Amino acid sequence: MVLAAVLVLAAVFGGADQYLASFPTLSWGAHLSWVSAGRFVYSESLAFAGALISGPLFGWFGQRWRVARAWVGAIVTAAAFCLEPFAHQVLRDPVSSALVARAEIAVGVLMFGCVVLSTGRRRLRHR
Repeated sequence: MVLAAVLVLAAVFGGADQYLASFPTLSWGAHLSWVSAGRFVYSESLAFAGALISGPLFGWFGQRWRVARAWVGAIVTAAAFCLEPFAHQVLRDPVSSALVARAEIAVGVLMFGCVVLSTGRRRLRHR
């Protein structure tokens, strides 16, 4: 149960880091209002549309992992984190920070490692 909570937190923070980092902050002299928030959502509409699709899909993968240890969805989720910076490069829209790109890859590798360790332990117990 604790491992699942850690993976969920890693996924949430790993996916949100770039979008939160690009949100105008008061330190830039921007004034946060409903209009500026609406403009930000509009300017990032493709990212929010992707989140509306991938969020429930990854949630379902997580539920399948929790209930039946369905590892395929967990591996797909980890791969999505690892491959996102490369997909941005292919689309000629690189991730704005090398630190963010490395963090996304690290979260994916961590998730992959947790799945492999958990699946391996479970198989050893059932022998």
